Amino acid sequence: MAKPSLAALAKLYFRLGNTTFGGGDPTMAALQRELVDVRRWLTPDQHGLAYGLARVTPGTNVLAYCAATSWMILGWPAALLCVSAVCVPTAIIAAWMSGAYEFFGANRYF
Repeated sequence: MAKPSLAALAKLYFRLGNTTFGGGDPTMAALQRELVDVRRWLTPDQHGLAYGLARVTPGTNVLAYCAATSWMILGWPAALLCVSAVCVPTAIIAAWMSGAYEFFGANRYF
C-alpha cells in the first residue's frame, strides 16, 4: 500500500495511543492491527522486529514501539511526531490533574 501522510500517521498514533487502556501491550496490539492487518503500512516481519526491540529496551516499551514503527514507515520526523502524539496529551492531563489536586487539597472549603 501507499505510504500515509505524516498527518494521517500522527492522527492514528494520537487516537490509539490516547484511547486504549491497560498499559502498553493493548496499545501495541491495537497499533499492530491497524498498521499490519488493516492499513498494511508494515509487514508482519517489520512489526515483529519493532515489537521485539521495544520489549528489550529499558523504560516505556510502548514509546519505543511507536518510535520504531513510525520510523519504519516515514523516518525520523514521523518517529518524533508520533511519540509526541502518544505521550504529550496524557502528560498534559496528568499535570492538570496534579494542579487540581493541589488546589482542592489546599482549599479548606473543598
